Amino acid sequence: MAYKLLDHGADLGIEIRAPSQKGLFVEGARALFDVIGTLGSTRSLVEEAVEIEGEDVEELLRGWLSEILFRCVARKRVFCDFEILELNRHRLRALARGEAFDAARHPFEREIKAVTFHGLEVIREAHGWRATVIFDV
Repeated sequence: MAYKLLDHGADLGIEIRAPSQKGLFVEGARALFDVIGTLGSTRSLVEEAVEIEGEDVEELLRGWLSEILFRCVARKRVFCDFEILELNRHRLRALARGEAFDAARHPFEREIKAVTFHGLEVIREAHGWRATVIFDV
């Protein structure tokens, strides 16, 4: 997995790296569910379409992670596989695959309340993309 945890006081930060912008969004989603603790125990049984619009790539990344977190908490879904179908400056279309939450198989290691705008950064580098995301825990 292409992320690392960042020391961020009361919140939890991650730094994500990927060779492509689409890959950055996939790795961000994988990191989210890895931090929650369900990534390794989730099967890819159902598929959900996700569409996000935003003003820039940072807003799209936050919107993407917030939407799949919302579906986890409110709709009791956990995800493990992600496919970015379309990503441009103002729009994201993606698929999230996973299954219904099962407390016996999906013990949460951390509760993430929200994906924040604080410290949110997406940067194109010489060899790919890097993002910093802070979760409210």
